[in-house]
Amino acid sequence: MLFYGYKLCLGHYFLYFCTHIYHIFLMITHTFRFSTLSLIILACMLCVVTTLKAQDCEVVAHVMESSGEEMVGSLVLFQPGTSTRYTQLTEVDGDKGFFCGDRYYITIESVDGGECVCRYYNAGSWVQVATHTFNEDVRQLLSAVYNPADSVVYCVMQDAGTREYILQKVRIDDNTLAIEEGESMVLQRAFYALSATREGDLYGFATDAGLYRISASDGSSEKLFSTSSVGMDTQSTWIDAEGVVYRAVPSSIGTTIYSYTLDDKREKMVKVYTSVKRIVAMAANDFTIDNSKPMPVTDVTVRWEENHNNGTISFVAPGVDINGIELTDSLTVRVLVDDIEIATLRVQPLTRCQLPYVFTDGMHKIEIVASNEYGDSQEVICEVYAGYDVPQPIKRVGVTCDFPYVDVMWAEPSGEHGEAVDVDNLRYKVIRYPDCVLIADTVATSVRDSLPSMPFYYQYGVVAYLPDYETTETKSISFYYECKMQPPFSFTYWDHNIFNAFQVEDANGDGVTWEYFKTISDEFVLRYKYSGINAADDYLYFPIMQLQEDVYYEVTAYMRTGSEKYGEMFSMGLKPMNEQQGHIALLSHAAVDSKHSTPYSKGFVVDESGDYRLYVHCSSPANRHILYIDSVVLTMQHITTQPQPVSDVELLTDDQQPSVVTIACMAPTTSVDGLPLDDLYEVAIYRNGEVIYTSASPMPGASITYRDSVCEIGNYDYTIIAKNTSGSSSPVTRSIVRGIATFPFSHDFADGAGFFTTIDNNNDDVTWHFYDDRFLGCMRYLSSETHAADDWLITPPIFLADSIRYQVEYSCCAGHSHYPESIRVILGRTPQPNAMSMVIDDLIEFTTISPDTCVIVPFDIPVSGVYYMAFQAVSPVDSYAILFRNVAVNEYDPMSVSLPMSDSCKVWGSVGSIVVDAISENDILIYHLDGRLVEKRKTKTHRQHIVIAPGMYIVCIDNVPTKVVVR
Repeated sequence: MLFYGYKLCLGHYFLYFCTHIYHIFLMITHTFRFSTLSLIILACMLCVVTTLKAQDCEVVAHVMESSGEEMVGSLVLFQPGTSTRYTQLTEVDGDKGFFCGDRYYITIESVDGGECVCRYYNAGSWVQVATHTFNEDVRQLLSAVYNPADSVVYCVMQDAGTREYILQKVRIDDNTLAIEEGESMVLQRAFYALSATREGDLYGFATDAGLYRISASDGSSEKLFSTSSVGMDTQSTWIDAEGVVYRAVPSSIGTTIYSYTLDDKREKMVKVYTSVKRIVAMAANDFTIDNSKPMPVTDVTVRWEENHNNGTISFVAPGVDINGIELTDSLTVRVLVDDIEIATLRVQPLTRCQLPYVFTDGMHKIEIVASNEYGDSQEVICEVYAGYDVPQPIKRVGVTCDFPYVDVMWAEPSGEHGEAVDVDNLRYKVIRYPDCVLIADTVATSVRDSLPSMPFYYQYGVVAYLPDYETTETKSISFYYECKMQPPFSFTYWDHNIFNAFQVEDANGDGVTWEYFKTISDEFVLRYKYSGINAADDYLYFPIMQLQEDVYYEVTAYMRTGSEKYGEMFSMGLKPMNEQQGHIALLSHAAVDSKHSTPYSKGFVVDESGDYRLYVHCSSPANRHILYIDSVVLTMQHITTQPQPVSDVELLTDDQQPSVVTIACMAPTTSVDGLPLDDLYEVAIYRNGEVIYTSASPMPGASITYRDSVCEIGNYDYTIIAKNTSGSSSPVTRSIVRGIATFPFSHDFADGAGFFTTIDNNNDDVTWHFYDDRFLGCMRYLSSETHAADDWLITPPIFLADSIRYQVEYSCCAGHSHYPESIRVILGRTPQPNAMSMVIDDLIEFTTISPDTCVIVPFDIPVSGVYYMAFQAVSPVDSYAILFRNVAVNEYDPMSVSLPMSDSCKVWGSVGSIVVDAISENDILIYHLDGRLVEKRKTKTHRQHIVIAPGMYIVCIDNVPTKVVVR
């Protein structure tokens, strides 16, 4: 007697085996035949089931009984604890059978000709409802289990060809009974018995005597603990409601039942049945013959509106019950989204239902259950992705070469979850390797690249991205770019791809020559290593390059020796690809005697345009060391028939017009090779790289001028280039600061001198200079030991209007409190000291050393126009230093605050008076905030109170204003 089937624990498990056309049913070309089994063995089997499942449930078994020469199969129902069969459900054909969920029982029978027949029985009425025939043998089944968590059958099979062990997912369509193959994964070992918990955890006993937890997502396995027996491929397992795994293992003495507790990883031998040869499968009955529960809903879909968040859930209500009988009464359908019920519908059988719903962005689970008076149908679960989907990585990057161009193409990616991607915001980055150049950032699905003139292996990578998401990079195949190099070019690093484009000639045939080498420190070098017997005679030929006869080139090779004790010798030249021409020497017998990379340069012109190879010839004596080539650079200096640069270039200015500059130059008269020019067609003037003037077809030697106007002050570069039919001359550039500063004007000398001008008016070589060792940087005047100061710090030009009252703010202090310093603030129309006449402030002998001291002085101008403001150091001989922090010119602000520049006089407000504490006599001027003079008097050499009405005042002592509040 054999038990076939899988456990379906009451209220806990629904197990079924679902076979695939090629991978499951077809493995039975070699049928199992067993000896006659008596009813005594059947009674023993029932004892086993009773021992394993000590609860009140029925047991369904597929029993194989002997009938003469044949084995007859039948499905029987037993009561645990008894040894008699009280119900025969039906006779079944086939010697293998599996329960498929709670709806079908499936048997397999091999017939003549190698065909396999699969029969479906309704698990409620036990009536045969369908038949399939298959005739191929692909895989052999070892074990299978129905996983209730994802409603999938997991099968362990062995491939008949590769002998690999496979974990295969399969489904059976509930309506058509068609078989559908799912994902398969390669296992690292064989599992002869699978089991599954209600939560979907898979367990299996492997051929290495281990109990494993198996991942249903990728087939990986984790060994929980070792078991006492390996068993054979006919063993079976069963997990009871408490999560205890029972395992039946046949042996020569009978069948042994083990139990395994997963929590504490304990194995226990339950019982040995000497009269039972083997137990193939066990299952608890969960079938109700008279149950008329409805079948599940079908055709579940979601139709999206344009924004991909508003969706309509659509499905068709079932038309029959689980016994295949037509439904006549209405049904209740519950719809859940993410385990939250969103609707309960009352519908007629076979009605198509549509339910609008607004989804949030992301993945959602939809669950639909139909029910009638007999109970709930099996739930139908589907997952949908709402909102615009994120893109998958690009599947394939295609490359088509049409040298020197390469077309890179790819297909628009689909969504990661099969939904629509926001193509309006989808972009692509295309990167070329190995130089890691970003070729394009585009919305198109193809780009064209112009490859550099360097033979090499190239590859392209494409990344699709949205503003908040980026896919992984997909790379094209690597391809070799065979080309002739076009100067300029450089070899600044080495690898085997580059070295493949070179040619090596071992002229002396000693087997020692140029090589590409990786050092111990993982440095890649190009070198000639010495021969202990022969002098070097070895050529290293660079890739083919195209040279023009009228171009002046310059080649620079950076060379070094492995040991300064042993100098190396080399020469450099050109080998024309026209074999009739010999080698052209450029640099002959140069000595290399330094371990540091040293440049060796040579300019040259070829007599005939064509293809050439640059070469380096090592000619070191025998028994030297190593000659390294670190890099080689070839540049085009100019074409010999191009014009000479322009001459006599001047930038002419006028201090009265600070925004105007006149550019003057002389057009060239000869070409680079010294011949007279007869095709000069243009002299162009550029300002900061942009053409501002072109003199068309000037006569050679002609004088060219152009008057340019700029707006804001800045450093302007003027470049002049002459052009003829051969090309452009070398550029000639001059720089100048021009323009008017924007008002209001401010400058912090922590950022440097800016556009200020310094003038050493006493010519003692001591003047204002940038000083970065005190309060973040400032301008400093360091005194002379022989000359009184007469040194000017002049602002850039500023436009001032006579209708506005201004104030100048500046921070300055003395370098030492024991050495008084003096400074004068003067305004003028030009930046020359002799033109500065309007004195704004005269700060004499101040000793304040705080760098935060700010002086604010109001002033007016007589006429609107452009002005320069100068800060003149006038300290006496052998003082110390003036430190100047920042400058600002603003509109006058009566609320501005400044502090006295001397500790000899302090001013503050009190109740009903202004308090002055002085040690010498000074003029006191008190102003209202509107500028009206309130009082003028002299300070006394002691503290005095000046009675005045409450309010805010500006008190000027020695032209230094201070805001005072009187209460």
